[in-house]
Amino acid sequence: MRLPPVLQQQTLHVRWNEKSHTHLHSQGLIEHPGSRPMPNEIVDPMGHYGWSLLGGNQFANPKRLEKLGWEPVWTKKISMLEALPAMVDEAWKTVD
Repeated sequence: MRLPPVLQQQTLHVRWNEKSHTHLHSQGLIEHPGSRPMPNEIVDPMGHYGWSLLGGNQFANPKRLEKLGWEPVWTKKISMLEALPAMVDEAWKTVD
């Protein structure tokens, strides 16, 4: 199956977590950099679906957008992963 252009550069959630956690750690805002699995005491009570709900990659396939001619203009200029530190900084401003 051919992926639509908008999905050809998908980034796994673990990469988002690594990038954002490493950035927050570099600023002294969280204790550990990178990505780590959730502890069993959080996931196990959810049973069989715990890992898929909390750790799964859930990608949407925007077929309607592609048919309508939508293109990811902003992410052609700068990838979302590259822009993530600035987005995290902006979001962190709203945390009390």
